[in-house]
Amino acid sequence: MGSLARKPLIVGIGGTIRPNSSTEKALKVALAAAEAGGGETRLLGGEFLATLPIYNPSQAVRPRSSRS
Repeated sequence: MGSLARKPLIVGIGGTIRPNSSTEKALKVALAAAEAGGGETRLLGGEFLATLPIYNPSQAVRPRSSRS
């Protein structure tokens, strides 16, 4: 039985929700290098991060018990 070679998956997670941030630019360069080296990549950038309550508390739905 042969084994199937799989590419490594490299996930880049940004650090801010600001569009076109320097962090996301640097992350894209790093992920491009990872792809050039044979890896499969995924970017979780600002647009995705903005959907997470920790990055965008104003969008969070909080339980009644935590509201003042």
